[in-house]
Formats: sequence, structure tokens, C-alpha cells
Amino acid sequence: MKDGLLGKDLIVTYVRDGAAPFKLETEKFNYKRIEEEQKKHPIGEPSEHVRVILKGWELDVEGEVVDPFIDDLMHEMEENHRKNRPMPTIEVRVDEVYDNGEVRKWVFRSDGGVRISGFEKTGDGGDKAIKYKFKIHAQKREKVA
Repeated sequence: MKDGLLGKDLIVTYVRDGAAPFKLETEKFNYKRIEEEQKKHPIGEPSEHVRVILKGWELDVEGEVVDPFIDDLMHEMEENHRKNRPMPTIEVRVDEVYDNGEVRKWVFRSDGGVRISGFEKTGDGGDKAIKYKFKIHAQKREKVA
């Protein structure tokens, strides 16, 4: 039996318009496709018709705070919002390394950059690490050759 895709084989890179790419200490990373189903059951038809509309992607990211970058990014987003300036343009790149050595690379994008929401930072105090989590909303996921 083969081993599955391991979490350690997931590399998440954030690419910011006009700045160097950065990585966050990521402990948990999930992504799911957001869909809308339109169902119709025409009169006289024996079965229902379903149309699936792709609405984009939602990514959940969690990790430990190891440097001030995430705080700086959230501060910049808040300042830009307050001053009615454009948000920083960010895309998310994901590398997945499979057991056979194959590497799949994906980039999550949106026009004007992906959007970040639901930022939280928590700490239990003492010698435990401070953690962060947030959601990323992207319009599309593209395979990188």
C-alpha cells in the first residue's frame, strides 16, 4: 500500500505584487471548490436536471506566528481599506509532492488578487506559540506547467 500525500510535502508560497514571495509557517492548509447547484425538474420529465456552477475556491490556512509578516500584511490591508486605496495583490502558489516524486504545482488567483478574510490570532500565554488563521478566497485555480 502506498503512502498518501503528506502534509510536509505541501509548500505554500504567497506572491505579492511588487514584493518578494513569502512563506508562512503553515500547519494546516485546506482548500475546497465553491459551487452552486441549480436544479430543475421539468414537468413530465422522469428525472431532475442539475447544473453545477463553479464560484471559485476557498482556502483555510493555520499556523504559528514566527515573524511579523502576517501582522504587517493585515495592517497594510486595514490601512488601505480605511484610506480607500487598493488592496495588495496576492496570489497563492501550492506545490504538492507525491510519493512517486511527481510534483503538482497550482496557483490560486483572482482579478485584483485573492481576498483574505476572517483573520484570527490566538495565544494561550506562557511558552506556547501564538497561532494565526484566516481564509483566502480565489476565483480560479490553475495548474502550473
